[in-house]
Amino acid sequence: MKEKLAYPFISLVIAVIIGLQSVAVFGRVTSFFWPFVDYPMYHESHYEGEAINVRHHLIGILEGSGEVEILPKDLGIEFWQFQMDLSDAIKYEKLNIIEPYVQYYENRTGKHLIGLRLEEHPITLTREGFEPAPIEVVKTLNLPASGKE
Repeated sequence: MKEKLAYPFISLVIAVIIGLQSVAVFGRVTSFFWPFVDYPMYHESHYEGEAINVRHHLIGILEGSGEVEILPKDLGIEFWQFQMDLSDAIKYEKLNIIEPYVQYYENRTGKHLIGLRLEEHPITLTREGFEPAPIEVVKTLNLPASGKE
């Protein structure tokens, strides 16, 4: 009896997996299938000479015109939260989301931020491999004065 049910069950599992893959490829609901297809390189085909955006870099603009690269660990968050949630908040100027991260950073480092710059550091696909492409500024955001002097 168990052997008779094994083949239909395995067939059903295979059909469900193929169906989920089809939804991921054609339905653009890739976040459901993370970590398998949510990477930028899987969203579309890439060709030789094309710049591919791999990750965001966050630059903090300090008082006195200094700059510092801010890493996810500097904000107490994980890489993907940094790449997706925080970068979107900066792009769309969602200060209510950004503010707690800025406060955390300032309290932790003692540095006062007056702005943030979100950059893409793309790579170019060549026959020899990957090469850095020119840096692209996605958004420069001036932060409101916090009252710190």
